[in-house]
Amino acid sequence: MGSPRPELSATARILIEGRYIAIYEPMPYGIFVVAIVYGPSDVKNWLD
Repeated sequence: MGSPRPELSATARILIEGRYIAIYEPMPYGIFVVAIVYGPSDVKNWLD
C-alpha cells in the first residue's frame, strides 16, 4: 500500500496520511511498524 523506500531497507515502505508518516515493513503475518511520526516537521529532511 505505501511507497517503497529501498534506501531504508529492502522491504521498507512509507505511508503518509495527513501529518502522520508511518514507516513499516510487510511481514507474512501482517506488518512490522518501524516508526510513526507526527507533526509539521520537515518530512523530507527527516527521511533523507
